[in-house]
Amino acid sequence: MNHALYTLARHSLYLANRLYAQWSFCVNYALYTFLYLFLRGIPPTTSTRPSPGKAWHPAVFISDAHSPVGKATALLLAQSGYVVFAGVPTLAEGAALVDAFTSNTSLVRTRGGTIHSLLCISADPVSIRAAATTVAQSLDATNPRRTKLVAIVCLAHLEQIAPLEHTSDTSISPPS
Repeated sequence: MNHALYTLARHSLYLANRLYAQWSFCVNYALYTFLYLFLRGIPPTTSTRPSPGKAWHPAVFISDAHSPVGKATALLLAQSGYVVFAGVPTLAEGAALVDAFTSNTSLVRTRGGTIHSLLCISADPVSIRAAATTVAQSLDATNPRRTKLVAIVCLAHLEQIAPLEHTSDTSISPPS
């Protein structure tokens, strides 16, 4: 008798979970449609991966993209179709990152992803502002409805005890 109740409960919970998932999908799709039509938001999509022929291309800025984690992240996102703005401390490291993406035959660019390297030193506020301006101008120069900045990946090696948005520029010092 306990086995039958357990099986019934398991199947009931599974069915309830699937019904909730379908209901949640419909409600979220309707909300994204409303946001897109009336508030000019991002178009609704059922896919989580960017598609060159469809709605829009996401763009990502990655600081310290010359590090092993940054390089792997930049290559993976560009391969997946993202427009990657890679912050590097020298032009030579930026060129090496772009060459690693364009010369590697296993990173077939079928989804329209690209890597753009730009100078950005994480401990230099002037360099950060210049990189932000470059990214903003680059997104404005291309079709703004097709390329939107969706994430900033910060791989900086600064140790801070306070939240960065509440910290003044003068208190950020380069690592020693």
